[in-house]
Amino acid sequence: MYFPLMLQRAGWAAFLLGAAAWAAEAQLGEEIEVSRNRVNFSARFAFNVSARVTSGPTSPNVPPIFDDGYVRTDASGNFGGKTWYWGYDHKDQLVNGNLEFHAANSPRDGTSEQFADDPHAGFEISYGRELGRIALSKHVPLIWGVSGSFSSLDLELRHEDQVPGSVTRTTYRYPVGNIVVPLAPYQGSFYGPGPLLSTTLGPSGDTKVLPAVSDLAVSISGLVYGLKVGPFAEVPLSKRLTIALGGGLAALNSDVKLSYTETVTLPSDPDKSPPPVRSASASHGKWMVGFYGNASLAFALTDNSSVFLGGQYHHLDDLNLRAGTKSAVIGLGQVLEVTGGLRFTF
Repeated sequence: MYFPLMLQRAGWAAFLLGAAAWAAEAQLGEEIEVSRNRVNFSARFAFNVSARVTSGPTSPNVPPIFDDGYVRTDASGNFGGKTWYWGYDHKDQLVNGNLEFHAANSPRDGTSEQFADDPHAGFEISYGRELGRIALSKHVPLIWGVSGSFSSLDLELRHEDQVPGSVTRTTYRYPVGNIVVPLAPYQGSFYGPGPLLSTTLGPSGDTKVLPAVSDLAVSISGLVYGLKVGPFAEVPLSKRLTIALGGGLAALNSDVKLSYTETVTLPSDPDKSPPPVRSASASHGKWMVGFYGNASLAFALTDNSSVFLGGQYHHLDDLNLRAGTKSAVIGLGQVLEVTGGLRFTF
């Protein structure tokens, strides 16, 4: 899929260089001084970086998160099908020899949201070596060579919003057997000891559909850094002004963290405990290989120093992250950048 795109961009690059050479012929009347090395120090500001966050229920293999208590695996691994790592909040949860717990989903489950937070700042240091010159006309050379660079980009995407909807609240029942149930609220520990509650569910599955509101805050932050290498071409437009084009391969590493906090409220909830706050975070690193292209205009301050302003384009794989019940896709596929800085030649 990259090859036709590269051919199209190469055609535009040839057109730009040809137009630049035609415009430069009237401005130049002598040979351009040879400076085979160039070093660039630039700031970068990236645009068109977006994130799509999808909400989903807890994995079927993970016990539900109860709104009004917990039943978890204790230090013994729930030996004998019982655990002392349990707790409940209200005395009216003890009904007909069972402890009743409630769990609600989120109004966002099964939905996706896309957002962006431009720009993202970074820097780049590059070195280029002139390898040859091609005469475009009597006084206008096309200078070509190879360059390599190290770049770093800070990603920072934040999103907060409120979504109304409905949730399904399910009742789960655990038989208490012959244990003496401590008065509510009670919280057993991982190491115990304490009264042993059976981890075998009794008759459960009662559900209620209730109106709900979800407040979500998502943060995606980290670094995208790595190396780029490829050919470049320069054409002087005048004694002080030079246009440059380049492109090649990019190998970039992402070290990004996804964090979120979600609060679900049930305005008409007849039960006493609201769903617990959902929060999770996870980091992920991945090397991505793709392509880049850039163009810049440099204005000479002295014989060996210039300021430049340009643009850069990256085509990379998207980045996938998951934390808790949220998954995120970071759109790094088509990033546009504005660059500017200093160039030294020698």
